[in-house]
Amino acid sequence: MLKKNNNIIKYLIITGWSFLSMIAMAQICHYGITEIDLMLPCIFAVCVLVNTKGYKKYEQMKTQRSMLDIKLAVPLGIIVDVCSVVGNKFNMYEYSFEGFSLIDLVYIVFLAPFFVSIFVILFDFSDTISEKLNQYKKISNNVIASEKCDGVMGKPFGLKMVLKKAAGYGAVMFVCWLPFYLTFWPGGVNADDFKCIKMILGVIPWTNHQPVIYTATLKLFITIFPGNLNFALGMMTLVQMIMMSFTLGLSIVWMEYKGASKVWRNVSLAFMALHSAYSMFSICLTKDISFSCVFVLLTLFLVDFCGYYKEHGNEDKKQIIKLCVILGVLSFLLIITRNNGTMIMVISLLVILLFFKKIRKQVFIVALIVFSLNGLYKGPVWKAAGVQRESFVESASIPLTQIAYTIYTDGTIEGEDREYLEAVMPFDKVKENFVPGFVDSYKFDEAFNTEMIDSNKMKVIKVWWHLLPDNFVRYVEAYLFETCGYWHYGVTNTLCSEGVQPNDLGLYSTDWIAEITGISLQEVLSGLMLVVRKLPILCMLTQMAVMILGVILVVCQCIRENRTIYIIALVPLLAIWLSIMIAVPAFCLIRYMLPVFFLWPVTIYMFFNIRNTK
Repeated sequence: MLKKNNNIIKYLIITGWSFLSMIAMAQICHYGITEIDLMLPCIFAVCVLVNTKGYKKYEQMKTQRSMLDIKLAVPLGIIVDVCSVVGNKFNMYEYSFEGFSLIDLVYIVFLAPFFVSIFVILFDFSDTISEKLNQYKKISNNVIASEKCDGVMGKPFGLKMVLKKAAGYGAVMFVCWLPFYLTFWPGGVNADDFKCIKMILGVIPWTNHQPVIYTATLKLFITIFPGNLNFALGMMTLVQMIMMSFTLGLSIVWMEYKGASKVWRNVSLAFMALHSAYSMFSICLTKDISFSCVFVLLTLFLVDFCGYYKEHGNEDKKQIIKLCVILGVLSFLLIITRNNGTMIMVISLLVILLFFKKIRKQVFIVALIVFSLNGLYKGPVWKAAGVQRESFVESASIPLTQIAYTIYTDGTIEGEDREYLEAVMPFDKVKENFVPGFVDSYKFDEAFNTEMIDSNKMKVIKVWWHLLPDNFVRYVEAYLFETCGYWHYGVTNTLCSEGVQPNDLGLYSTDWIAEITGISLQEVLSGLMLVVRKLPILCMLTQMAVMILGVILVVCQCIRENRTIYIIALVPLLAIWLSIMIAVPAFCLIRYMLPVFFLWPVTIYMFFNIRNTK
């Protein structure tokens, strides 16, 4: 009888706490609690289910597994909890900030058990799925489930079969993406591409604002197809589609070699082929596509490299040399295909050096060669080609947005600092044109004196430092505005350019499907883009905070399953997010995290299958 009464009290407490969680959720998400709303009972029901499951896990803390789950879930839950409360203070479309109050701490307390319980449930669910996958692997007659297979580096099918399968998966994606290509031909072309074209045509000097290799590739197509910019860009888009579809096809083959079921392979193929963001990015002319393709290959390779090192160490010298050569090639390609690639590879290679103790000499040689080539490429080669380095303002996005926000909100700026900043850009112009979350609205404004910044880089840093004590709160707000889309799951933005944007180069979009059939799919395809951005649950897959959370969850799985060596393979994914948080120019641009989006099927598969990964 006493036990029964205790259970009743427990469930009453859980129900009451869930009610408080519902109120907190409604308040921070601005649902409102004074009217009858279908959302409220739904939220309440979810809170009850989640909190009940979390409490049951807490009661099992005597087991080592449950204790580890709680230890991992608590910090994750609190971080997401705080990000949810803080993130909902920012209205990125009205450029307003509500400000914090004591009630926000109450909301955080009420919601903490809910978010912690969500991660506990995910860990439990992953154990169930992992066990089923393990059983599937044991009973499968597929040769890929053989213990002799060691990922893409294994040889049950051979290189020809790998390429054939990747091409087959890629062909399906390519066909599904064709309507986008034919509707928005020659592809998604935006301001960055126009600037590259003007460099190629000699209108403006060559700089590394966009990766030089990307501009050079664009020049190659314009040279091959002279006199018709539209056609040249259309051919480059076509090649890009082939490259992207093949790379993503290879990621499915990789999962197949890891023992993925046919069901998951088909789900992954359907996701990549039919999700309109993949389709639209396949035709979006941007350096991020080639960078993302290299990034996907690097991540898959690093997982296999970690598995090989764990099993064999340095016993096969020839194989280690082969792997180090591949690592070097992929590292250099990543560095030259996007400007933050250098930072990503410095962090990644440093981590590999620290933890791959048996092959430090080989990895050090790889790092030395890669960064020597990088220095040669960005030094003598650029100088010989007449490439100018980008302005300092491009790498100082965070300090500049904090200065602009201080001016915009009438912060404390006095004396020489005020005179200097007025000379950089008149304050009335800043207040008129600056948009919180978009530092480009400040640093690329016509009234902004870029030369004044570049001529004395330390001056602007000193001014930024002088303003910090009196404007600390404004600095924090500015930073949160600028990075909101990368840590708060509730933020979305346009995904990529749909067709050719307005320009002065004579470039234009052609809807070939409408030209041939008289029926345009443009509104339908644009609608599909809106769906993946706005539809509940589905929209979360294009939210960058959710993407990096997925990677962090795989890190947690590596810890839970005692497979910590595979965390090394995830370091580049974490490093790309870190580089964005240090110097991001806009609050929400998915292309900066595009490699993580491309790897969604792999991330999900690793989360559920890291236990069986070799």
